[in-house]
Amino acid sequence: MASLQLYRRRIKSISSTRQITKAMELVAASKLRKAQDQAIKLREYASITNEFVRLLSSVVDPKSHPLLTASDADVGSKKQLIIVITSDRGLAGAYNSQLMRKIVEFESAKQGGTIEYITIGKKGQDFLTRRGMPIMATFTKFAPNPSTQDIAPIVQLASEGFLAKEYYSIHIAYTEFVSTIKQVPQIIQLLPLQTPSSELLEKPSEYRFEPNRDEVLEFILPRALEMVIYGAILESIAAEHSSRMIAMKSASDNAKDLVDDLQLTYNSVRQAKITQELAEIAIAAEAIT
Repeated sequence: MASLQLYRRRIKSISSTRQITKAMELVAASKLRKAQDQAIKLREYASITNEFVRLLSSVVDPKSHPLLTASDADVGSKKQLIIVITSDRGLAGAYNSQLMRKIVEFESAKQGGTIEYITIGKKGQDFLTRRGMPIMATFTKFAPNPSTQDIAPIVQLASEGFLAKEYYSIHIAYTEFVSTIKQVPQIIQLLPLQTPSSELLEKPSEYRFEPNRDEVLEFILPRALEMVIYGAILESIAAEHSSRMIAMKSASDNAKDLVDDLQLTYNSVRQAKITQELAEIAIAAEAIT
């Protein structure tokens, strides 16, 4: 029969762990509210920006700006770039592993060529390093509440690599925040910027560009690229806090259940020992008399 001291130590240890997971759950819940507000507010602005880019793309020739045009080379002979957004820390449930699985599927489906990566977050960097994948740049300890200035180096690396025709296409892998209990890993194309499926140059005479078409495209398209990357980062931050909150809540609940079971076992063992001691005292008293 296990000693009562062993049960007490296990109960104390698991209770201490539960206090930590409960605190992490509350911290994640607090951060989630702010991150969720930021992600949702940006969605409205991003939606308007995307609609404007689609409208703009429908009335200009894609060859009028390099961000709209893919390289003439076959995709199998060109490199692709993926910006991967993960967390710096673990204890976030399946947040990182689901995205890594999505990247592995993307790699398996590619038709020739090679893929290079820009990683945001240490978990993504570690995963790709273990797989021996080429990482051209990595950003760790990213700002918890980033601004567009914080992502400027990432936007610059992506756009310059594409404009130099070093990459055939550029994608971004992130986790979309759908709700508190649902986060969806996504890989979407960044460059070339997506044009509408409708025929290009539709009714071009109805639109006028001021001061001129080239200047409008040069100003709008880089901003649109920046907005997509910024939105993906905000979505990923909200998804990370949500996933960590749920994971820590599950850990806290499991720890509570385990403590309850151990406490019940402890009480049973203690009662058995007391009963045994009373029986021994009674036997001893009877023997004396």
